[in-house]
Amino acid sequence: MTTMATPTQPAPTKTSTAPVYNPKSESGTAKRIKSTIFHVVALALVAMVLYPALWMIASSFKPNSEIGGANTSLWSNNFSFDNFATAMEGIGGVSTLTFFTNSLILAVGAVVGTVLSASISAYAFARINFPGRGLFFGMMIATLLLPFHVVIIPQYIVFQQLGLVDTYIPLLIGKFLAADAFFVFLMVQFMRGLPAELDEAARIDGAGHVRIFGSIMLPLMKPALISTSIFSFIWSWND
Repeated sequence: MTTMATPTQPAPTKTSTAPVYNPKSESGTAKRIKSTIFHVVALALVAMVLYPALWMIASSFKPNSEIGGANTSLWSNNFSFDNFATAMEGIGGVSTLTFFTNSLILAVGAVVGTVLSASISAYAFARINFPGRGLFFGMMIATLLLPFHVVIIPQYIVFQQLGLVDTYIPLLIGKFLAADAFFVFLMVQFMRGLPAELDEAARIDGAGHVRIFGSIMLPLMKPALISTSIFSFIWSWND
């Protein structure tokens, strides 16, 4: 007589019902509280940064009696444009429009002169082998250590003897003579990063230094030229 064994079912395992803490799962209330605190602090910082500029703009529409003292409010009951009319009158009989015109002429002239002279000088130092190149380049870099106040009086004496005082020439002539060694150094370092094979290929095709500089180097130097133009304009405008 044969007996058949019935398969036994495995005993069920006990599962833990304890909650598992997940740091990423936060309640909606906690998230809203954190978001509210963040935005309040951010708005407070923005208000602190913007208030001086807003006060300056608002004060330009106030009379002088309301600008000083303990009055720090942005609002005024006596808004007027008298301050703008007074500002446009200028100083010493010279209008503010004349000041802006002179600054614009000098800034644009400085950009043109600096870009032309600095790029030509940089090409000579970076691409042309001539005796004493390293010495002259080092002397040019050394002028960065020379304070401007040391040369301003000799320059004034020279320009006075030439009869160029009260003209634009003394302020612009240095820009067209690569007097800003910083921009020359900037362009030299940028130009040295360009492949020398471009020059060699151009010389094989019969191009000279003028053609190489104008047709190959200048188009590739756009980042350096733009940086030089921006900084030259800002520095000249702020003088």
